[in-house]
Amino acid sequence: MIADTIEFCLWYEQDIRLAILDAKNSAGRGGVTGGNGTGHMRVSDPTAVQALRAVQKLNVLDVPYGTAIGINKRWQNTYRLRNPAKWLLVVAFMKRRYLLDTENPLHDFFERRYIKKEDWQKTCKDLQIKRSRYFVMRAEVIRAGEVYAAGCGAASMENILK
Repeated sequence: MIADTIEFCLWYEQDIRLAILDAKNSAGRGGVTGGNGTGHMRVSDPTAVQALRAVQKLNVLDVPYGTAIGINKRWQNTYRLRNPAKWLLVVAFMKRRYLLDTENPLHDFFERRYIKKEDWQKTCKDLQIKRSRYFVMRAEVIRAGEVYAAGCGAASMENILK
C-alpha cells in the first residue's frame, strides 16, 4: 500500500502539485471571514481569505490523474492522498538521492522508471540486467521512500510494516 503511494507520487508529482493549488484556490466561500457566532465581526476581506487559503494544511486530497474522458472530459481517475505536502517532501528526497547523485548505482534505474517512465523490458535491455535485478532495484528505491515517509510523518510505521 505504501509502495503504491510512493510510486503514484513519483509518477504524478505534477498532478499532485496542481491538485493542491486547485484545492487551495477553490476552497470555501470567497471574501468572508468571521461571523456566525465565532465572536468576531463578519468582515469581507478577500486578501485575508486568500492568505489563509495559501497557508492552510490539506489533510486529504483526491488527485485526478491520467487521461480525462467523456463529455467535456469530465471523468478522470482519482487517487486519495493523505498529507499530500508531506508526500511531496518524500518525492523531493528521492529525487535528490537518486537523480543528483550520478554515482549512485540506482541513478539510471530511477531516471528510467520514474522520470522517463520506461517499461521494465526496455530498462532491463538497456541496462543489461535481468528482470529479478530490476525488481530488487525497485524494492530498494521503495524501501528508501518508506523510511523517509515514516521520518517526515507522511506514513506511519504500522502501515509500512504491513
